Amino acid sequence: MEASPEILKKLKIYALLAPHLEVAGWGNNGYVINALGRSLLVAEREGTWLAMAASHPFSRASVGYVGKSDGWTDLADGFRMDWEFDQATDGNIALTGEIDLSQTQEFILGVAFGNSLHRATTTLVQSLAEPFDAQFRRFEEQWKRVDHSRRALEPFSGDGGKLYHASHRLLLAHEDKTFQGAMVASLAIPWGQAKGDKDGEGGYHLVWTRDMVQSALGLLAAGNVETPLRSLIYLAMSQAEDGSFAQNFWLDGTAFWSGIQLDEVALPILLAHRLQSEGALRGWILTPACSGQRAVSSRRGRSRSRIDGKSLVAIHLQQSPVRSQL
Repeated sequence: MEASPEILKKLKIYALLAPHLEVAGWGNNGYVINALGRSLLVAEREGTWLAMAASHPFSRASVGYVGKSDGWTDLADGFRMDWEFDQATDGNIALTGEIDLSQTQEFILGVAFGNSLHRATTTLVQSLAEPFDAQFRRFEEQWKRVDHSRRALEPFSGDGGKLYHASHRLLLAHEDKTFQGAMVASLAIPWGQAKGDKDGEGGYHLVWTRDMVQSALGLLAAGNVETPLRSLIYLAMSQAEDGSFAQNFWLDGTAFWSGIQLDEVALPILLAHRLQSEGALRGWILTPACSGQRAVSSRRGRSRSRIDGKSLVAIHLQQSPVRSQL
């Protein structure tokens, strides 16, 4: 930050973090701890830990309950950080750290996660010890690596490709890092700031095959074949024996809503066909999974729709050195 010394000596900047660990706002625990001569802000829920600090030590640090004793509530009354609480447990909490700009005008803020306090804090401090420029170069290299196959559609855009590039990267960011190939419908929740932990549980944080296939097809249209193929294989491993899919499901394949929607069953077939048309199945072949009558008879009691015709070509993948025709 740049300003005259007279202005800087009056300014302080605050880092405010409201942890929602294990996909929940309630039941979080926050603490201020001391390590290596500086204050670290940490939070925990059900064994998952988060740690936050800056390359320049916080001049003040506090944890509190949102709307009651958190940093935002404190600063809203007089624009000064007066409270310094060292713990807030089992609630909807926020962590606040103050940086005195009269002492430094450049700093790095870091957040790290781990399955223990030791792992989260060690990862945090190790990350802050590495020069920011080196971290930034690695970050850029990783994005460029996944962007290497993107089609050059910039000449057809009205903004030089800015929206195209941002959209491509947004879709890539939706791929789960644990269950590769899986994409939830959205990383956000509509009106999330007004939703409790159990309001609309699941929702867009689930895999909906329709939304996932549309994301995969968007990436395929942009020239990315690796992610859509991973998505197809993930879906093939998640489908029922009759070739259908649960209406939506968690990343590990566990059904959330068990209804049947025709588009949820049909769109993965379109993804398989598009990958085959692009020559991107890489040795996997497609075969019919079951007859349409069998699919209907086993689900008719719960299904709202009827499948007409003699066969339902669901995704059934088999690895072979020879590609077949759909």
